[in-house]
Amino acid sequence: MSTSAYIFVQNKNNTYKGISVHYDGDIYHTGDILARCYDYIKTQKLVAKGSCVALEEQIEDIEFYKNGEIFTDLQTSGYAYLITPNGDWYINRVLDKELHEPYVSKFDGQPFLPLKMYLVRNGLYPTNKPVHIGTKVLHATKYLTLFAETYQSPSAYPQVYYQVKRTQDTDITNKPVDAVTMFVTNETGDKALVKLIKTDDTSNPKQTYGLYHMALLLPSREDLANVFKHLLDLKIPLVGGADHGYSEAIYLEDLEGNGIELYRDKPVTEWDIREDGRIIGVTEELSAQDIYELGQDVEPFVIASGTRMGHVHLSVKNSHEASSFYQEFLGLEDKFTIPHASWIASGDYHHHLAVNEWGGKRLARRENGMAGLAYYVVEVENKEELLKVFAQSQTSKVLTQWLSSAEFSVTDKDGIVTRVRVGN
Repeated sequence: MSTSAYIFVQNKNNTYKGISVHYDGDIYHTGDILARCYDYIKTQKLVAKGSCVALEEQIEDIEFYKNGEIFTDLQTSGYAYLITPNGDWYINRVLDKELHEPYVSKFDGQPFLPLKMYLVRNGLYPTNKPVHIGTKVLHATKYLTLFAETYQSPSAYPQVYYQVKRTQDTDITNKPVDAVTMFVTNETGDKALVKLIKTDDTSNPKQTYGLYHMALLLPSREDLANVFKHLLDLKIPLVGGADHGYSEAIYLEDLEGNGIELYRDKPVTEWDIREDGRIIGVTEELSAQDIYELGQDVEPFVIASGTRMGHVHLSVKNSHEASSFYQEFLGLEDKFTIPHASWIASGDYHHHLAVNEWGGKRLARRENGMAGLAYYVVEVENKEELLKVFAQSQTSKVLTQWLSSAEFSVTDKDGIVTRVRVGN
């Protein structure tokens, strides 16, 4: 969320220069960009420009605090990235320590690790391994449809569980199918949560705006631990994990790069809730070992009853504009905002919807049929509320379309489609 980073260049005379990156310094953003986009010469130019808000793939896209500002001391926790004259990147974790030269091999007694190895270890480089859901193997499909619901309090959450349901009478482990649907089930029957639909589009979803991740909220830490243990035992690569202050989360991606978060909420008494209603999030190291040891073997594996879609996180071109639009359109409130991301919610929750521009300014606008997010759904209580939300959508110059008397869609500037409907 707001992890800082420190980028250092080892000069050929064994001196060092560094800058701070104030936001999005975690490996899934800054670490990934450095490994892909920054060689030694480009990093020297970056450092010469001074400290910045958040790293971008192109130097000209970066917002710097002021030219020539050079960072010398590590006063806050985050990640330290180091590039050597031969172009090799290294990484270390910084925990409120001051930088003392020399530090090439170790920092605070901990060795620097090769960055690429660290990224591979944390699942940032794709593999060809299938994703396991329960005892089934869900092979790659190309079109993600996401259904999400917004609730104002935990008491409103339906008691649900998830199961894989085939839409054709075929064996999905061996034969292609047109769609696979994950269903939530409550006392009223089946209700679709996620649908994967086959498409011929083979583009990378990360090349367009759309889904950053969908987030499944588990009822308890024990339930999160069971999922965590299940994934690790199956050797499913993870993107990372974090303690966000109000939640504990693990992250992974499906075979085509669609982000998935699995998390549990901490007790509300532990949240950092300000007098103005903002709920401040952090990104700290996850107590992964403790969570893993808490996990139990569940045979056959089923995600816990009471799991639901907690929030949807979108990749957008301009996070400030997107946040303002969704607040006005859906009647949500700003809970936490930084220069390149925003977390908004209905009621007293930390966020039901989030937007970020960490993917950069050059991603493609979403078009119908592209791989990745097709749309997500927000459910309202009744027709009166539906008409109210529709009226709010008309204040912006966006494409709106009635799909039925109980459902309409809105397409934002980035091509992201929101469907609003009366709940069943």
